Amino acid sequence: MNNSRLRQPITFSVVGYFLATIAVFILACGFIGYLWISNQYQYLERDGEHFAQEYLALQKQEIEARVHSIKHYLQSENKLANNKLKTELQQRVDQAYQIAESIYLSQQGKNSDADIKNMIYAALRDLRFNQDRGYYFIYTLDGVVNLYPPDPSLETKHYTDAFPQEGQDSIRQIITLLHNQQEGFVSYQWLLPDGKKSLNKYSYLRLFKPYNLVIGTGDYLELYEKQLKDEVYQRIANISFGPDKEGYYFINSYDGDLYVTNGEYHAGQKNIWDTVDARGTKVVQENSRLAQQHPEGTFSTYVWEKNSGEESEKVSFILGVDEWKIFIGTGFYTDTVKNKIALHVDARKKEFEQGVFDTLKIILVTMAIIGFLLYFMMRKLSQNLKVFRSNLERSVDTLTHLNPEEIHFNEFRLVSDSVNKMISGLNQRSAELRHSTLHDHLTALPNRRYVWQQLKEMLDRSQGQPLNAALMFIDLDHFKEINDTLGHSAGDELLRQVSERFTQVLRSDDLVARLGGDEFTVITGLLRDDEAETIARKLLGELQRPFEIQTHAFRITASIGICLFPKDASTPDMILRNGDSAMYQAKRNGRNGFCFYDSSMTEAASKRFNLLEQLNQALKNDQFELYYQPQVNTETGRIVAAEALIRWNHPERGLLAPDQFIPYAEESGLIAPIGRWVIEQALRDISRWHAMGYTLPKVAVNFSTQQISDLIVAEVAEILQCSDADASSIEFEITESALMENPELSRKVLQALHQMGISLSIDDFGQGYSSLSYLKQFPISKLKIDRAFIRDLEVDENDRAITRAIIALGKSLKMTVIAEGVETENQLQFLKEEQCEELQGYLFSRPVPEEEFRRLMEKSSG
Repeated sequence: MNNSRLRQPITFSVVGYFLATIAVFILACGFIGYLWISNQYQYLERDGEHFAQEYLALQKQEIEARVHSIKHYLQSENKLANNKLKTELQQRVDQAYQIAESIYLSQQGKNSDADIKNMIYAALRDLRFNQDRGYYFIYTLDGVVNLYPPDPSLETKHYTDAFPQEGQDSIRQIITLLHNQQEGFVSYQWLLPDGKKSLNKYSYLRLFKPYNLVIGTGDYLELYEKQLKDEVYQRIANISFGPDKEGYYFINSYDGDLYVTNGEYHAGQKNIWDTVDARGTKVVQENSRLAQQHPEGTFSTYVWEKNSGEESEKVSFILGVDEWKIFIGTGFYTDTVKNKIALHVDARKKEFEQGVFDTLKIILVTMAIIGFLLYFMMRKLSQNLKVFRSNLERSVDTLTHLNPEEIHFNEFRLVSDSVNKMISGLNQRSAELRHSTLHDHLTALPNRRYVWQQLKEMLDRSQGQPLNAALMFIDLDHFKEINDTLGHSAGDELLRQVSERFTQVLRSDDLVARLGGDEFTVITGLLRDDEAETIARKLLGELQRPFEIQTHAFRITASIGICLFPKDASTPDMILRNGDSAMYQAKRNGRNGFCFYDSSMTEAASKRFNLLEQLNQALKNDQFELYYQPQVNTETGRIVAAEALIRWNHPERGLLAPDQFIPYAEESGLIAPIGRWVIEQALRDISRWHAMGYTLPKVAVNFSTQQISDLIVAEVAEILQCSDADASSIEFEITESALMENPELSRKVLQALHQMGISLSIDDFGQGYSSLSYLKQFPISKLKIDRAFIRDLEVDENDRAITRAIIALGKSLKMTVIAEGVETENQLQFLKEEQCEELQGYLFSRPVPEEEFRRLMEKSSG
């Protein structure tokens, strides 16, 4: 009997078991809460220490970055001093030239030449600039001093009688320069106005041809650099930063002369070399030593007076600028940093304590409520769970709603409502998923998968029928330019409007779909070939009506490829592929049109695909090579520049010219990496030539339409930064038509390249855009006469007239003019007579490899 009792299962009261569970739960929560609070206090202490370290490090990083930025600014300004001086001198002389020219044109025929000259001298005599150092001087090509404001008594004398030997040599240099060219710079030694010392002086000179007068001005480079340095220091003194604008920069010479501190510019007139802080440290001497011992900069800690008059420990970053023999710095006071750290820690602590207190209250109240409610809910749950569970399992398995009439308890009804909502959501998402897999999210049109299914169904229906169905593969022309110019939101809106127009114009049994990007398809019912052509014309016509997007109104065009099936294709993939091939043929035919597929396109598409693969391999395997064709000075015959022309050393077909692969590269987008390679290789060759002693001024690189984008500016800047060559050694050639495809973008990109120092020229001038107004919109410095005008110069009077007009236009716009395709002596003689400045063509040399071009440069310089 005792054994029988032992075998009986041990049972518990449900209520007692539930109450025991609640008690254990409460104790466990209390213990876990205690551990959590203790751990959070430890974390708060570590967080405070970590914040203090990070904040101090951040302050140091910030002042270090600021000081390096100022040094970079100083060095940049120093490097630009020479160019700024030259630019200013040229602008001054150009102004004087305009004054002289205006007087000459207005007085010619009214007064004698002598009177006109005197008017010019009078107009320029009293003009001063550059802190009164600058003035205008005028000599004749024979060496007579006509205008010399510093000493008018020397005027009308020959320079050999007016100046000492050193001055005579300088003026002889000036006259020699103007005998050879109409304008230019010279550098020479010239006495200061006090006559005690000679300094290096730059002058810019320009020949006033009506009277053969040399008009010029100049300035001392050393004085100009000092003036520029004062201006830079003044700008730095005006810089303040920080939350309260209390941050400032200080600049001292290595000998203690004070230039900038606390927002004031002292011009080095005060020496603080012996300044001592509260610790006895000679702060300026120590900072000067640190700056000279640590070229990369270092931190210095000392005591310094704050704006309030109170002294406090200060941490500064010190950095020397050896070329100016100064050190610059900025810093922060440690007590200010410590106060901010303390405020942060106190705020975090209060926030944490309040959060713990609120959390504990919520937990205790919630636990009490839950315990009370759970005790009374248990019996109801245990009695009704079985019924609800069976209904719930059935509903989930079949994705059907629970019947509220079968549920008699509010708690379970709430759960049943949630279950029903979940099932409704699942059913809705399932339907949406089915729709989204077959439709485009932007236009709500059927997508590629839907098209594929529709093509398969149409193929089945069209078997044995006398008529064909048609797939029209549509690609919007130049859609990328709209995205680049107006933004992607405008591009998306355009796609939506295009889809609406296509939908409205098609027949009820036709289907329009979007494959992706700017590609659409139309699948028609069974029709005749001429009906397919009619539909294509309707679609193109719809695009001719203006689109209004944002504040812009414009028209677009499209290229349409038409594949009839089952005549031209027997599978959905083949239909799409053939339609795509026909579309590309329509683009090659000039865009804004349609083209029916024929079997020859498949072979062409295959060749095109193979060529694009081979182009990718050519980039990876370094199969490209640059040839150079010299550009010569018309008068001297010497090489003054070269055009870089890419060649492809194809492993099977040999050396390929650009016209055999560049069009495919432009069509596929490979022109961007190929163009980058050309620029990089040209700069490498230029650097090597300079290292070998060659002084070729410029190399011209062709610039395609696809390269005109915001990205190319950053890319060219990156390439130049990695190269030893200067930006001025590169010239980009671009055609008129490429410029005008997107004038606004072209203007923005070319202006940015011009500001880098890169020259820009118009290639094939006269063959493209009909309006010449664009010449003043872009920073163009050279015009290249198209070879089509040069070829028949000897027999065609029209070509001779056009060539004369282009040369005259270039001269009037102060642009260099170069003739391309010069092949005969007669052409050369004509261009010489018309004063075309530069020439290029087979008469001088074909495009040659780099090594052979070096030999041409040696021969030219010798």
